[in-house]
Formats: sequence, C-alpha cells, structure tokens
Amino acid sequence: MRIAKLILTPLWLLFAYFQINDTNQYGNHDPWFWILFYLFAASLTAASLKFTLPPWLLPATIGFCLGAALFRMQNDSGSFDFTAPFRATAIPSQMTKATQQPNEIGGLLLVATWLLILHLNTIKQKNTNPAP
Repeated sequence: MRIAKLILTPLWLLFAYFQINDTNQYGNHDPWFWILFYLFAASLTAASLKFTLPPWLLPATIGFCLGAALFRMQNDSGSFDFTAPFRATAIPSQMTKATQQPNEIGGLLLVATWLLILHLNTIKQKNTNPAP
C-alpha cells in the first residue's frame, strides 16, 4: 500500500497542475476548486504515509465526493443522468463545456474510490494491530 501512496501522491499533484488550463479552455473560472480538490487528495494521501488520519476524515470526504458527483449528474430539469460519466473525454481537441461535466464527475469518483481504498486499508490495519 505504501507504494500506491507514493505513486498517487504525485499523481494527484499532477492532476492539480493540469487544472490550471481550465480557465482558458472553458472560460468558467473554476479551476481553483479543482486545484484545491486534487491538492487535498494529495495531502491526505501523503499524510497517510506518516500519520493515522482522524477516523471521520476519509468517510466525510468520500461522502462529499459522492454527493458532488450525484449533483453533477443532474441535468437541467433535475433528473439524474447516470450515463454522464461515460461521456468523458481526455482528447483536448474534443473537449468542450459539454465534456467538462463528465470529466468532473470522473475526477470526483476517482478521488472517492481512492479514499475508500485508503479508509478500508486504515480499518484493516486497525483490526490487525489493535491498540493495547
């Protein structure tokens, strides 16, 4: 698990760096949120290498990610579009405001999945090495 954390910490930092282009690409001026979001994921991952995270932190962040993903899956009439994440694209020439929403949902789900893995690993370690 340590190797995964060592790989994913710089990967989340790289994702944060990639968000800088959003202002020019989409013109919606929200890259600050995504930069902070990916920096937070990198920080949690790096901190988990050295410290035991508070037991509420990962579940709370996972809940935020899933709630935000569900919110982004709503269409203009408020109905859920569960196919939205499958329209994501990483090809710059094909990216538009319409592809931004699926890409954001994908980012939220990736972070939620990774934090769930971290949380389950923390529980496993706690059960394997109970405190005296």
